[in-house]
Amino acid sequence: MSDRDRDTQLPREILRGAGIRRFTLRFQEPSLESDFQAHRFENAYPLIRSWSVAGIAIYALFGIIEYFYVPEILTTMFIIRYAVVVPFLIGALLLRSLASYPKILNRTILVAVSLPSIGALIGMSLGGYPHGLIYFALLIVTMLFTHAFTGVRFWPSALMSWIIFFGCLVVILAIRPFPAEVAALCLALHFLITIVAMFMSYNEEIYIRRDFRNNRLLIRQMRNAVKLAAEATAANASKSSFLAMMSHELRTPLNAIMGFSEMISMQIFGPVGSDRYQEYAEDIHQSGRHLLNIIGDILDLSKIEAGRHVLEKSEINLADVAAYCVRMVGDQVSTTRCAIEIDISENLPLLRADERACRQILLNLLSNSIKFTPPTGRIVLSSGVGSDGCLWILVADNGIGIPAEEISRVTEPFAQVDNSVTRAKNGTGLGLSLVSSLCTLHGATLHIESEFGKGTDITVRFAPRHVIPSNYPERLNAAS
Repeated sequence: MSDRDRDTQLPREILRGAGIRRFTLRFQEPSLESDFQAHRFENAYPLIRSWSVAGIAIYALFGIIEYFYVPEILTTMFIIRYAVVVPFLIGALLLRSLASYPKILNRTILVAVSLPSIGALIGMSLGGYPHGLIYFALLIVTMLFTHAFTGVRFWPSALMSWIIFFGCLVVILAIRPFPAEVAALCLALHFLITIVAMFMSYNEEIYIRRDFRNNRLLIRQMRNAVKLAAEATAANASKSSFLAMMSHELRTPLNAIMGFSEMISMQIFGPVGSDRYQEYAEDIHQSGRHLLNIIGDILDLSKIEAGRHVLEKSEINLADVAAYCVRMVGDQVSTTRCAIEIDISENLPLLRADERACRQILLNLLSNSIKFTPPTGRIVLSSGVGSDGCLWILVADNGIGIPAEEISRVTEPFAQVDNSVTRAKNGTGLGLSLVSSLCTLHGATLHIESEFGKGTDITVRFAPRHVIPSNYPERLNAAS
């Protein structure tokens, strides 16, 4: 990135084509230059008007000094000042009402601020030394005023400054010579002030243009980001609709496959002729059930993302739901040889929630714990009422755990912890994502605590507004 762009945090690819030419101080992009000129006019006009009024007043009041110090040229300077320069300055200020004013703004202001300088040069040539010194002072003030004027671009003001400088040089050296020492001092002062004023004017325009460019580019990027976000939202909605449709379409043949394979494995219409065929039928049925569960998760997640998942709330007993889920994962527990301990009071208050969704939440949490808990491991399912009135349910295990840096992403769709143990397990990465989405639908919170190699605690908290008041005693423990 070039030196002139070091003050910006915008990436190089955004700045490409929007640079500022170092010599001409114009934008490389024509449309940006056009926008800048229009923007500069609209924002600078109040300041231009104030400066113009102040300049006209100062220039007009300067005639008082002439009355006392240069009475011999008073008539001539009076005509120049009040019959030529001041009327032109007032006329330039009134041109604001013209539709074409933005196009002639810079030239009009440049001529307007140059006329007092020309008048000062005429005063120097008429007054001579020492009276010409007051016009030299006016010349310096006018030059500084020109460079500080917001509406004037750098190069026109710089060119006019050098023209005035050389005009001053001709006057005090040739037309009405000043004493050598005074002339040298005046010219040195004039030269130094011209250089300093140009440097300040150059830097001011650079920074004004940089700020304008950066703001415009950021606005472009924001508009582009909004457009991309809208496109991403539309694409995500299309994806969710597609997944929901496909999941629905796949369920029908899968149900048939599972039904027929179950009939074959049970030999409802007679023996199949070989035990291996019966085993294959059982494998087909189990695989179909596994695939159906995955499709069900995808369908539910798609409905939630598309905003079409409707909760059918009723008064449910969380202890009954937990007991049902433990029975459902009984085969997994037998296969992995881990133990599940249930620590749930029968006297929990009722919960207003969607029973099917609550079952999904617990089944996914239990399945995850069983999958990542080694043989002879322990899983604890507990529940209670917190001191704040919330109803919580906790699934804790002493399995492989989750690395700290992975906890924040395990609830993302299809996200899985990346290590050799999890890669060896079957899974789609939808379980915790679905749990998180269902909790959000219920207004519940999901909290995950885990330490890699030591186990995981996952707590779901239902807000007090979903807990039905009862006479049951509240059950508090450390997990609350």
